[in-house]
Amino acid sequence: NAEYMGTNRFVKMRNVAVLLLLLSPLVLATTDVVCKEEWFKTDFELLTSKPAQGGWWIASDSDNVIVEERKIEGSGGWDLFRIAIPTLHAPVEKVFDTFVNNVLTESHKWTKEFKVGKVIAKPNDHTRIIYMEFDSGVPLVDNRDLCYVECTRDLGNGIKQASFRSVDACGPSPKGATRIQWWGANLFAPQGDNKSSWILIDQENQGGYIPAFAMNLAMPKYLREEYKALEKLFGSGDAVQTDNFLAN
Repeated sequence: NAEYMGTNRFVKMRNVAVLLLLLSPLVLATTDVVCKEEWFKTDFELLTSKPAQGGWWIASDSDNVIVEERKIEGSGGWDLFRIAIPTLHAPVEKVFDTFVNNVLTESHKWTKEFKVGKVIAKPNDHTRIIYMEFDSGVPLVDNRDLCYVECTRDLGNGIKQASFRSVDACGPSPKGATRIQWWGANLFAPQGDNKSSWILIDQENQGGYIPAFAMNLAMPKYLREEYKALEKLFGSGDAVQTDNFLAN
């Protein structure tokens, strides 16, 4: 009996050691991920640059929603998109919490394909590694998943920025899923009277067999739908071209 107990204890210790060995690359990957100041700077310039200076053009202007687009050097043809909403009928803290702090419980309200997600790691109060899964909703088309780092900062006067980058820190995709490569950022600012404004930039490489030009064509419609979802959540004023928004 003593021999059996000793053997059983050894087996358990061996199994724990094997598990730690398997998990160690993921642990090292998540702890190595840090937010970079250059991300914040680049994103802020893109979020606030006027179209004439920033290379933006109007990709879509319908349903009172203006979506801007610009080329990004070295992106492989995946364009960057921007949308600005000058007035949301909610304080900036609530909008920030919805899009950033509570993204895993709120995403289904503007992304119908969202299935499930979790926080993989939280290296500090301004950094999280997040994993999400999405249902393609199309027969024979792979589902998608996403692994990204979320970086936040306060800019003073109630203005908040959140920047996002895809990272390799969540392990492999589940069977039947293709990983999205994503770059995005949000800028939130108070407007008084419990109102706020919001600007978003978004670049998505859906991977698989979806070419860049097809995704570039689809993005304006996707962002218009997101805008309409925001109207239902908070109420809003008409979207405007970003130079008019920044002037106000």
